[in-house]
Amino acid sequence: MKSGIIAIGAHPDDIELGCGASLAKLANQGRDIFAIVLSNGSEGNPLKQNRIQETSDALNLLGVTKTFFLNFADTKLSLNLHEIILALEKILEDLSTQSNIERIYTMFKDDRHQDHRATYEASIVAFRHVKQILCYETPSSGAYFSPKVFEDVDEAYLNKKIDSLQHHASQIHKHYMSPHLIKSIALLRGQQAGFPLGEGFEPYKVVL
Repeated sequence: MKSGIIAIGAHPDDIELGCGASLAKLANQGRDIFAIVLSNGSEGNPLKQNRIQETSDALNLLGVTKTFFLNFADTKLSLNLHEIILALEKILEDLSTQSNIERIYTMFKDDRHQDHRATYEASIVAFRHVKQILCYETPSSGAYFSPKVFEDVDEAYLNKKIDSLQHHASQIHKHYMSPHLIKSIALLRGQQAGFPLGEGFEPYKVVL
């Protein structure tokens, strides 16, 4: 079986923002890439645009093999933690019959958004037997996010990340969607690790 990666986000666009360039790189290397989106992001969608279609298009551009959309209530994920864990365990069980899942990308434990923290809490339980669990950065990660693991991404993968975010028409007015800001963060993370462009992660667990 091929090596597999699972990326999980609380809302549409979380995965793309946090590890989009890394996923594009890993997909190009031949890894199986799976995504799980826990809610439809309805609370951040005043114009009622189709955020599921937006993120489906965005993740397809990055090379994601399959995306699972779970319809848990936006902003209230912590109230459904047990059910989310069970759903994630079932997805992992099913995927493990077709791919060797070796890494999880999830959200940051000290993120200021309650759904992001709940996603982290569910991930470290449901994916406890996976060798590597890395927490990615989003605009709400805040000052406590301090990456120790870095992915070296070239400009082509960063551009794929930026292009994928353009699919999120419902969110494109937000300042953190700016291509200039996305590239600035990639420059910072790359500089911290000693290469031109990068994405940074806080490790929960890394088994080599």
